[in-house]
Amino acid sequence: MITDVQLSALANWLGSLTMILIVLYHAVGANAKRTDETTARAMAGDVTPPQ
Repeated sequence: MITDVQLSALANWLGSLTMILIVLYHAVGANAKRTDETTARAMAGDVTPPQ
């Protein structure tokens, strides 16, 4: 049987992993939008850097 200490350690570890994955998901999503905008500008012939 799992003890209270093991259960709390597992819950903390899974919670931390979940938060890290959420932050990574949002970082990748934000970067993808920026990359899409840059690619669209490059294909349109706009040579000014994004601000």
